[in-house]
Amino acid sequence: MIMFDFLRNEYAAARLRSMKGHLLEENEMRKLSNSKSVSEIISYLEKTDYGETLLNFFQSDVSTIENELDRFYVNLLYKMSGFYPKKSRHIFEIFTKEWETRNIKIILKSVLTGEDMKKYIIKTEGIDWDSLSKINDINGIIEFFSSKNIYGDLVKSIGLEEKFGLFVFDFYLDKEYSDHCKKIAGVGMLNEIIKLKNDVINIRNVIRGLSNEKNLEEFIIFPTNVPKDFFGVKQRSVLFERMKRIGIFDIGDPSVLENNFMMESVFREKMISVSKRFLMEDPFGPGLLFYVILKKEDEINKIKTILKFVKDDLPGDELERILYPKVLK
Repeated sequence: MIMFDFLRNEYAAARLRSMKGHLLEENEMRKLSNSKSVSEIISYLEKTDYGETLLNFFQSDVSTIENELDRFYVNLLYKMSGFYPKKSRHIFEIFTKEWETRNIKIILKSVLTGEDMKKYIIKTEGIDWDSLSKINDINGIIEFFSSKNIYGDLVKSIGLEEKFGLFVFDFYLDKEYSDHCKKIAGVGMLNEIIKLKNDVINIRNVIRGLSNEKNLEEFIIFPTNVPKDFFGVKQRSVLFERMKRIGIFDIGDPSVLENNFMMESVFREKMISVSKRFLMEDPFGPGLLFYVILKKEDEINKIKTILKFVKDDLPGDELERILYPKVLK
């Protein structure tokens, strides 16, 4: 049997095609971006698939609404996994485990900074988040994972944060996530998704090194399209030219390298471009599944961006630039 033939069943394909049909069109997204208030955005979204989720949050602050949208997405991942036999659902770990890693980062940052951010945890299966959230020191968190034989490399970050900063905790979590995904991945599409996710992490660390005049080469995550010698680049302009030359993220504007928000936007644009190719290559199997997952994630990220800009009355042209970044053609 060819790997992932389990994805090619009529029931799953029918459900996914229905979800694809309910994705917001670009004209709908532009209408949202022209909203004058957060309540106007929520009123519009109540007529979409997000209606039931946002029904009780009409008067909530934007951060709460964003969190509910994230929860909606994670629940959707579990819902989609239910379209397939239990023995086949491990493939969805590539997407749900990313949220597991995000939750751990939130808990670590809460402990390290003293700022309680645990309300932003989106619970995933497999970890007792209530128990973990009650631990208030790094060693306790490491012991928690050690007892379960997971995230063993996290202990390596102890001491390194004094030299390199708190990002080392993120690095070891991202590395474990990537290593876990590599064990699951078995088709070109998944390998490409993992590599793209690693690319954005590596480019961020290259830029972090540039800003702090440090070579962070030891923190590269594989597999990646980012050459190791990028970590030795001393100027953003040189980095931009090299990225443009080999086509990483197809960045058309060097100022993107100075704006994390824009970097994330360009990365998402690249991922959507890839997902469209997946759909064309395989419109009834994995290509359809990955397109719906990635497109929905992008849709929710765009809605969250619009919410931020409308709430703070930020310039519409800047919002347009972030929603639809200028990339090389």
